[in-house]
Amino acid sequence: MTQHICQFLFEPVIPESSKQYVVNALETIKATRNPIYLAEDTQKANSNLQQSPFYEALYQAGQLTHFLLLHIHGVIPRTSSEESLIPTSYPPGNSFFSHMDGPNGPLRQLDINAEQYPYNVLGYEMYACLPHVRTDAISLHVRNYGEQHMNIHLVIPFFQVFDYRGFCILQPYFLSSDAITSKNLAEIYHAMGAFFKGIQDSERNRPAASQTWARYYKPDKLPYPKAMQQNIPQLLS
Repeated sequence: MTQHICQFLFEPVIPESSKQYVVNALETIKATRNPIYLAEDTQKANSNLQQSPFYEALYQAGQLTHFLLLHIHGVIPRTSSEESLIPTSYPPGNSFFSHMDGPNGPLRQLDINAEQYPYNVLGYEMYACLPHVRTDAISLHVRNYGEQHMNIHLVIPFFQVFDYRGFCILQPYFLSSDAITSKNLAEIYHAMGAFFKGIQDSERNRPAASQTWARYYKPDKLPYPKAMQQNIPQLLS
């Protein structure tokens, strides 16, 4: 964009219009960006869900999501729109680890994996700039280590309770964070039911106030553009 502005300021002839410049820039981005996929609950469609090598990590991500939602609009509700989640990781086991210094340190820990975990999940809060709206969001970095490598960024957009539209959780979406994961993306997509099962199992048999996902998940409230809805990776036969 800076180059195009300089052309207007200093060059005697402008090689292309601003409209054409933007179109060309968007085509360049589309050709190089990582595709975005909507997270679908595949529990009914995938009878072999628990056999997936990515099941445990995605299930763990679902359980961490429930834990974080409790701090947003559950039994520990927010009292101010300025509040933000403390970055939290959830490796194998039953302990949630808070990271008071922000997400950068734990993100490096995910890369290094000094503890040699088979999988790990980190969650924190961010903004999601969707094609049709900007929202608050839970950002999850989900890692599966070893031969069945997975490194995805899973985003859960939501409207805060202070938003004029009222508290609401929108459909999650995810994308690959490296080339190796991209090769496994179809299998990860079809194993995403494990994420939803992790949330549902965490909420099961809990008081109504703790069932944030069951009460406020509205995937159809603000439908995504058709291009995103139709972006489904195909399993190889």
